[in-house]
Amino acid sequence: MKTAKKKQLQIKGGKVGTVGEFLQLSREESAYIKKKLTLSKNRQRHFASLFCRCVIGALAVCLAGFLTLAVALCTSASAQNPEERILSFKSHITVTPGGTMLVTETIRVRAAGDQIKRGIYRDFPTRYKDRRGNNYVVGFNIKDVKRDNASEDYHTENLSNGVRVYIGKRDYILPPGEYTYTLTYQTDRQLGFFGDHDELYWNVTGNGWIFPIDATAATVVLPEGVPRDKVTLDGYTGPQGAKDKNFVGTVNEDGSISFAATKGFGANEGLTIVVGWPKGFVVEPPLEKKLWYFTHDNVTAITGAAGLIVLLVYYMGTWFFVGRDPEKGTIMPLYEPPDHLSPAAVRFITQMGYDSKAFAATIVNMAVKGFLSISEKAGEYTLEKKAGSKAALSRDEQGVASKLFASGSSIVLKQKNHASIRSAKESLGTSLSSAYEKNYFVKNRRQFIVGLLISIVVLAASFLSARDAGEALFLGIWLTFWSLGVAVLLFVVVRLWKAVFTGWGRAAGRKGAIGATLFMTFFSIPFFGGEVFGLYSLAQASPVLIPVLGGVVFVNVLFYHLLKAPTMLGRKVLDRIEGFKTFLAATEQDRLSRLYPVERTPELFEKYLPYALALDVEQPWTEQFSDVLSRSAVGETGGYHPRWYSGSAWDSSMTGSFAGSIGEALSGAISSSSTAPGSSSGGGGGGSSGGGGGGGGGGGW
Repeated sequence: MKTAKKKQLQIKGGKVGTVGEFLQLSREESAYIKKKLTLSKNRQRHFASLFCRCVIGALAVCLAGFLTLAVALCTSASAQNPEERILSFKSHITVTPGGTMLVTETIRVRAAGDQIKRGIYRDFPTRYKDRRGNNYVVGFNIKDVKRDNASEDYHTENLSNGVRVYIGKRDYILPPGEYTYTLTYQTDRQLGFFGDHDELYWNVTGNGWIFPIDATAATVVLPEGVPRDKVTLDGYTGPQGAKDKNFVGTVNEDGSISFAATKGFGANEGLTIVVGWPKGFVVEPPLEKKLWYFTHDNVTAITGAAGLIVLLVYYMGTWFFVGRDPEKGTIMPLYEPPDHLSPAAVRFITQMGYDSKAFAATIVNMAVKGFLSISEKAGEYTLEKKAGSKAALSRDEQGVASKLFASGSSIVLKQKNHASIRSAKESLGTSLSSAYEKNYFVKNRRQFIVGLLISIVVLAASFLSARDAGEALFLGIWLTFWSLGVAVLLFVVVRLWKAVFTGWGRAAGRKGAIGATLFMTFFSIPFFGGEVFGLYSLAQASPVLIPVLGGVVFVNVLFYHLLKAPTMLGRKVLDRIEGFKTFLAATEQDRLSRLYPVERTPELFEKYLPYALALDVEQPWTEQFSDVLSRSAVGETGGYHPRWYSGSAWDSSMTGSFAGSIGEALSGAISSSSTAPGSSSGGGGGGSSGGGGGGGGGGGW
């Protein structure tokens, strides 16, 4: 026992230090030691758990204190800066026997300097659409504006559908607090006249307020003598379109009708009332007055429609007397150009005008004759006069040659050479006009100019009759010039994409054409966006002006073409040109090709290619010769290749696209290179909350 005790003390004293000594202990002593060690570990776990709980408790206390402080600060800030709202909205509406209404709105608000800084604003709708879609404009005349029973400054601003009244001084900031605003105004054309009764359908508060409304009430005073028992009332509450019935309505002893909302409204909610009474107490406008109202409300649409009718009558009459084409004759196929006309002359007569493609057809014809060669590299065209050429040029082609090669034997179709290229184009146009215009067709320019003057008067009258006449007139003038630039850009972009899809030559040429086309497309997008913005702005000023403007432009473009008319001699030549075009556009499967076979050779293809370009049938003309040209391309002589052309448009494996490619590309190059840089522009249960007259809304400013 003493030994055990001694060993126990030795253990407590920490004197057992080796594993061997520990193993020599008895089984009882080992159990005793393990128990002591287990108790020690439990104490450690207990202390660790206690420590963690203390830390967590301390953190919880700190967090609770922080939250308490935050709530206190928020509560203090809220007390110092209360929510802005409408505390009460009261409306007093007097209906007169003449059909007008005098309305007094008393609006008590709480301002905190957030939205309500200088005062409040009130929106009042004045422009509506009736059941037939016509404009319906009500009157709005401010009688008095007060703040806390004292006169207050105000100013108005036109909205797209009404008027906004700003109440307050521009240079005065209100201290936080409660204010009572009183707005008195007169309005008319608000009543409904039905078969068996008259009615006021009135949006008291409007559903456009950005503030909640705590209390809402309205009083309606009808003309004297209306029987109380014949008065009907109804109403709606809530957001726009809702049919809630959170109100009470009463017909008072004095005949007035009182409405009161039974709950507050949130932002964009309000009260709409309906009051009906027997006929005979309010004078309904007579028919002539209603017609005057209709004319006044829709004066822009009426002016525009009447102007378009006048313009159409003028153009139709003019076309009937001077613009009708002589009757067509019999079309007989021809296998050569009629009357030895040049390609440019053929196009000039058929189009009854001159363009870049007539010049391009002339260039190709001069090349086919052997007078010049056309080369293209990376989308850039060069015309080079062949030395010692004895090609027989027509008189108009001689004029083009003298202008193009006045300063050398070659010229690049670039803007730096615009003077020479434009001079050559003008020379050809003047030559064609003097030789064929009036003899073969008339343009009736004087009659068209008269139509343009009528159009200007129509547009000016329509724009000046708009509600915002100054803004509408400015937008109309700006859009006119901007649209011309956009039309030019659109024409260029469409032509470039057409050239890309029809001109599949060599890969290098394709890449250059696609790159230029993409650049022009992206360059044009902002200008197209400006057009859309201008039209949108014009629609905001007066939506009806857009169809009027579009109608005037369409009529003038239509009759610009219709007023051109061939003479009797011109009609006969046009019939023969049509016969020649039939031959150029024929396909192998056509009956014409079978009945009138013509030997198709590369020489024939080149000879009439300029005419196919001039008549816009270059693609079917080339397709007629695709087999012939392909066979020549794989022959022993090295294959067919136009001797007058070198560039990416020619590909022996895709001969069908050659004519279309070179025609479009050459026309585009001529058009762009003949323009000086910077000289063209770039550019009863049936209602709901929010229905009826009145309404609008408001906010602070």
